[in-house]
Amino acid sequence: MSKELMVAGQKRRKRRINRFLRRHWRLWVLLTCVFVVGGALGVYALTKRVPKHVLLARRGNIYLQKGQYEKAVAEYKRSLEVEESGVSRYNLAQAYLRTGEYEKALAELDKTSSNEIPAADIALGRARVYLGRSRSVLAVGADRPLDPEQYRKVLLDLGNSEALVLNHIHSAEKKSGAYVLLGEIREARALAHDQRLLALDKEIEVTRRTATGSQAERQVGLLLRQATQIFHLTDDARKHAIWAYQRALEDDPDLLGARIACGRLAVALHQPDVELAEEMLQGILQQDPKNVEASRLLVQLFLVVGRLDDAIETIRQALAVSPKDRTLENLCAWIMLEAGEFEQAAAISAEILGQTPSHRSASFVHGEAMLHQENYEQAIRDLRVALSGEVHWARARYALGLALERAGDLQEASRLYGQTIEDAKRTPLVMDPAVDVNPSRRQEYGFKAVVALNRLKLKEELAAGEDASAKPAVAEQYLSLAQSFAEQHLGSLAMAYGHGRASEEEFKAALDECMTALEAMAGDADALRRLTAFRAHLWGLAYGLRGEVTSALGYYRQAARSLAGDSQAAANLARQFCNTVSRVYEYDPDRALELCQAARDPFAGDGVFMTYLATLSADRGQYVQAAEAYKGALRLYPLDFRLRLRLGLFQVALRQLEEAKSSLTEVVEAADRALETQMPDSFSHQAALSSRREAFLALAAIARSEGSDETAQTYLTKVLDETTPDSLVYLLVQSYAGTGDWAGAVGLLRALPPERLNTSAMRRVLGTVLVHKGLAETQANASLAENLSIQEAERELLHSLEIEPSPAAASILGMLYVLSGRDDDALALYSRLLGEEKLAEEYIAPFHALALQVSGDLDGALAILAATQEGSDAPRGLAASFLRSIRTALGELPTSVGPLPSFLDDATARAFEEARRVHLEALHSLQGEEALRAALHSNLLAAYVAFQWLRPAVEQAESLSALLPGDVFPELIVADLLDKSGSHQRAVAKFRSIVESYPGFLPTYDILADSHLRHGETLEALQVLQDLVHLASGSRRASAYARMAEICEGGQRFEEAAHLYRESIAAAEDDLLLVSAYNNLAYLCATHTGQPEEALDLAMRAADIAPGNFAVADTLGWAWLLNGNPEEAIKHLEVAKAGAPRHPSIRYHLGVAYHRAGELEKAKWEFEQSLAISEGFPEADQARQALAEIASGAGTE
Repeated sequence: MSKELMVAGQKRRKRRINRFLRRHWRLWVLLTCVFVVGGALGVYALTKRVPKHVLLARRGNIYLQKGQYEKAVAEYKRSLEVEESGVSRYNLAQAYLRTGEYEKALAELDKTSSNEIPAADIALGRARVYLGRSRSVLAVGADRPLDPEQYRKVLLDLGNSEALVLNHIHSAEKKSGAYVLLGEIREARALAHDQRLLALDKEIEVTRRTATGSQAERQVGLLLRQATQIFHLTDDARKHAIWAYQRALEDDPDLLGARIACGRLAVALHQPDVELAEEMLQGILQQDPKNVEASRLLVQLFLVVGRLDDAIETIRQALAVSPKDRTLENLCAWIMLEAGEFEQAAAISAEILGQTPSHRSASFVHGEAMLHQENYEQAIRDLRVALSGEVHWARARYALGLALERAGDLQEASRLYGQTIEDAKRTPLVMDPAVDVNPSRRQEYGFKAVVALNRLKLKEELAAGEDASAKPAVAEQYLSLAQSFAEQHLGSLAMAYGHGRASEEEFKAALDECMTALEAMAGDADALRRLTAFRAHLWGLAYGLRGEVTSALGYYRQAARSLAGDSQAAANLARQFCNTVSRVYEYDPDRALELCQAARDPFAGDGVFMTYLATLSADRGQYVQAAEAYKGALRLYPLDFRLRLRLGLFQVALRQLEEAKSSLTEVVEAADRALETQMPDSFSHQAALSSRREAFLALAAIARSEGSDETAQTYLTKVLDETTPDSLVYLLVQSYAGTGDWAGAVGLLRALPPERLNTSAMRRVLGTVLVHKGLAETQANASLAENLSIQEAERELLHSLEIEPSPAAASILGMLYVLSGRDDDALALYSRLLGEEKLAEEYIAPFHALALQVSGDLDGALAILAATQEGSDAPRGLAASFLRSIRTALGELPTSVGPLPSFLDDATARAFEEARRVHLEALHSLQGEEALRAALHSNLLAAYVAFQWLRPAVEQAESLSALLPGDVFPELIVADLLDKSGSHQRAVAKFRSIVESYPGFLPTYDILADSHLRHGETLEALQVLQDLVHLASGSRRASAYARMAEICEGGQRFEEAAHLYRESIAAAEDDLLLVSAYNNLAYLCATHTGQPEEALDLAMRAADIAPGNFAVADTLGWAWLLNGNPEEAIKHLEVAKAGAPRHPSIRYHLGVAYHRAGELEKAKWEFEQSLAISEGFPEADQARQALAEIASGAGTE
């Protein structure tokens, strides 16, 4: 019934609609016409109002957004045919970039008008094109090696791209996007280095396999050196990319891609930045828990640093979100394997292999899990799959060897263990995370393979009926190789422990495990003794990495005692110590030098250590110590003319000209002998030729400083020709600069052949030297513009910039304009160079900003400085310093505690805290114009000091001091700069003025005393220290007395020195000063003042305070000997020898004790050892005389 009613209702509605339409059809026709006509008119109006080329460009934009790049290109071209448009050309270039037509993209950007598109956008567009072209060669995502030509082209494109970004990043509309682009460029550079390393890796492999002999070894060595350089460049590129991405995130924290890139690069570093990577990746997962890449990277990071619990938790959370992700499943299998959950690891990897049977990583996990479950046949099958192809995987190969050994195939197992050793020896240049999440552990498996191979060889010999006594001979064959692997493996663990990434228990357990295996292989007592030293060396390394210098040095001394009498092993230990120090304190040379100076006693008999100590001392400006260390090295390597050359050059710097001439003449003679015997193409021949040239150049500099121009010219004509390396010319210029002979430096450069002089670098050097010459010629308050040398310097620097613009030449010329009061010329110079895109802003930013600050444009200066990245190099460090100075003066920053002046050592710096607080308060009290003037003086002072323009630097420091009355800091800077500029008397007068004005500021006395000592004024230094004694108290007074005593002792004023040591003892309040004073006074009484009884009493007091000190034991033994008790002396001298077995004086003292006790053979041995350690130690002549007496049968001494 209801259905019939519904049908009837529908019929009624239709009838009503039909009646309405029949009555009003004219209205409907009219409305339809109106709509049709109106639509047509609207379309016509639109087509008449919007130009055709705009419509075509809009269609191109739509295609570009949709990714239909070919269609976008066609539409943009049609648009440009109708009417020229900068926007369309720019978009056409973007479309060409997407289609890979890079040359066309660059051509379109060249045609783009900067009136319509900002110049910064055009420049960044070009940078993207260069980046795209380099990526097309790199084939991102493919492990494809680069040949040298491809590598060169890629680096050229990336360099152009980076320069464009750096030049325009400050004017980009969206800085975060520009920084992301910069990060992508630097990341691409790291990939280029990686792919070039792949090519070098293959080339090294082929060379090792196909070539033999010395030529092949030399070729492999060259390739490895090249690879090492590129390896460091890779890490640097990643760090620079991280910086760029971080800057992008500062501008826009929501850039997920930049955050992922930061985390990825931090994990990929040679030493992963764990804190940064974890911060970035955890931040991504908080925003997007489904981000598989972030989860994978975080898990890989935790596995590499050994944080298994964190890795397990992360992988569980990731799999809960993405349960079927194969990459995460594979990582999960790895985690279970590392955690010892072998059943779970096998189950997960089996599931992966069900989908991908040839998956190498999963095959390895499954194979090793089967090995632990004693299913050897399945393990062998899986591990063979994992090792398919050319893969150097020490862990997988060792596991396969172990499976074969347990399955009974000992011959094949031995072969695989041998291959494992080769794989572990081979350091892969580029890691392959597809086959191992922690490839750095290869040394551990190399060690295990050696132990296993030793085990199999021993079984083989025993099975063949060999006597069990053959075990040591078999073990000795592998002991050195196993120890080499153990050192590298445990060294990595020591670094992890030292950096807090591993616990002491983990390190100790691994160390004990390895040492147990090594001791089982040791064949005799000597081998065990070397292993004891090896254990001590590793603990020394670990404590050194933790910064616990005293503990580290104690272990190294223990190692040295264990190796007493074994000169080769002791030399190896000294080299290991040098390697440890250079690796641990690479960026802290002061700490490295402190540690080496403390270790001088146990290692003084090794030439490599002495050379390293000399190099460190030289780098820190301690030329006297450097020269002494080189002399020590030459006693051990008397025929090494390169060491003698370095000694001669330092003697020149120290103005020890007669000694320098003698050393350099010996270098020339030794080099001439080497040139007669060496092959022309050999390394030794080239080294001799280079050393001969440097010696002649240094001799010429000495002759020139002594006014003997003809002699200097004679030397120069022997080496100064078109083949002379630029580095040697620079060295000679520096030697002239060291003596203040700027005219001589100018003459040298003018004497170069025209083709050598007409380079940008040489013109810049000549201009720099002329600036110094002009400053030296110009009197105070005189006009620099009228000085002929300054005018000539300007011409030379401009010439240098015309040949090839360089930041150094531009900075020097700009600052010369500022110094001459021509800041407008400086600004015009910088604007021209930047406008022509010849220089990147960041390299000249501090000097450009300083010119703006001098001209009064603070806003411009702040804009440039704020856009300049902070870093460790000089321009960036100056930029950061200038920015802080200006913002503090403007009141935008509170006055913060900045770095102490560079001339203060650590001990003196501790006394400066109160003075620094006063200095900061004085700066903070300045307001308005005074604050800005102080900032300007500070910045100009820093810039002039950077260029070593010390006279104008002194003027700025004096102006700053005038603004800050009552502040000792600027006064000290003035005095220090006067001393460095050669105005010693003015500096002394200034120091004395500071002492009078600030009598309670005691560090001034120390600095003034040091200044006197540097200039050989010992009496004046003693007077200053005497004044300090009257003002100081406690340990401060004791230290001053001790310094005075050392000065008197050095001047052979022994009675006065003894009195001062006694005063130091009376004032000392800590054990360290007491031990030093007691010991020094005891030795003085025993050796120089004829008071052996008092010497014995003093030495015993020192021994009571420091019973284990070898220096005290030496003094105590010598005192007992002088008191007629050689037996008691021998006891203490043996203790001293155990603490410093390579100290020649201790060995001599022990020899004398044995001689007097009638034990002539032991005495002879000690005398011989003292001379073997060093032929030039103070008692060397007495040792030779004693040996002659023993040989002639004379009685005891």
